[in-house]
Formats: sequence, structure tokens, C-alpha cells
Amino acid sequence: MEDKTCYREAGLRIKKRREELGLTLEQVGSRLGINKSTVKRYEDGVTRRITIATYEKLAAILETTVLYLMEGVEDKKKEVSFLKPQVTMHPVPILGVIRAGNPVIASTDVLGYTYIQDNNFEDFFALKVKGDSMDLVNIKEGSVVVCHKQDYIENGDIAVVLIDNEDATVKRVYLENSVATLMPQSSNPENKPIIVNLKEQSFKILGRVVKVEYYM
Repeated sequence: MEDKTCYREAGLRIKKRREELGLTLEQVGSRLGINKSTVKRYEDGVTRRITIATYEKLAAILETTVLYLMEGVEDKKKEVSFLKPQVTMHPVPILGVIRAGNPVIASTDVLGYTYIQDNNFEDFFALKVKGDSMDLVNIKEGSVVVCHKQDYIENGDIAVVLIDNEDATVKRVYLENSVATLMPQSSNPENKPIIVNLKEQSFKILGRVVKVEYYM
């Protein structure tokens, strides 16, 4: 069964910031270009797939950050660069499907594009997720993860990794001595950790997940 708690909690944070700023549902809706009933659905946690672009607009209106609205991270000034007018959006290719359950063959076929504001956009790539092994951190079936290209992570980072030069997957990664542990965070108990012996298997970190996008 799908855990609805994260949607309710995100909705409560949206409502809290709106009320802290003395804004009405109508005012927020007008700035978003939607009606007040849709804003109310956001706050009630009824609408479960809010796009990252909508979260960014909400964060700008509510003078906070996407991380705060989605995850409750209390760093309300960290991500407000998008408040600047006439921001240039840069394309990032979506390079195929990866499985957030068991790994599948990595693909470099471009499925489409997402957009970011970082001028160093060539340092990013995006992948479409299939599977439910990371659904408890809002990486759900059909979502797109935007990743910063890098070959290192801090233990506990969520990253896209390549196993044996052909199998790509997204997991929370822990490295210790000669072992990489890829931990699922799933409501499905069938998803188990993947253990990689670094002495016997090829293992490469492709990038760290920095953003998750959802599409209706």
C-alpha cells in the first residue's frame, strides 16, 4: 500500500508557509496560474504528483525552498536563486530507463529533455525510473531523477551507479572497504539490498541524484 504520509506532510508545510506569510488560497493560486481549490488539494495532500516545476514556483511564492516543502529541510534561503526574473533554463537529456528495483541494461537513448537553471548544465544528466525500490524517498515509478555527473559520493547519498559495465540502478549507496552496499528505501519488502564485491565486480558511480521530477 502506498504511503500517503509524505504527501500530507508536504501539504501541511505548504499551508504553514502560506499562513505565515498571510497569503490566501486565492493569492497563491493566482500566482501559480491555478484556482484556489487546486491549491487546497495541494495542502490537503490529495494531489500526489506535484511536478518539480510547481514546487519551484511554490517555493518562490512562499519564500522558502523546494527541499523544505518536499522534505522539511529547514534551510529556507538555500534555493531561492530561481526568484530572479528571466532565468535561462537549460536542457538536460533524459538518457533512458533505469530500474529502481533490479538493475537493467543501461541505455543512452535520449527519451526527452528536462530543464535546469544551472549554467553548468552539461555537468548533469537525467534518467527515467522504473520500479518501486526507492518510493519511500519519493523516487517513484515513472519519475525522472536529475543527477550531477561525478564519480564519488558521501556515504548515504542517493546515486546512479553502473555494475559490471552494463547494469545501471539508483540506490542509496554506502562504501566500506571492498564492498558497496546499495540500499533500497521501499514500501515493497521484496526489494533487498544489493551487495557488490569491489574486488570481483566492476562498479562505477555515474552521478549523485540532486532532483526528482514527477509527471502526470
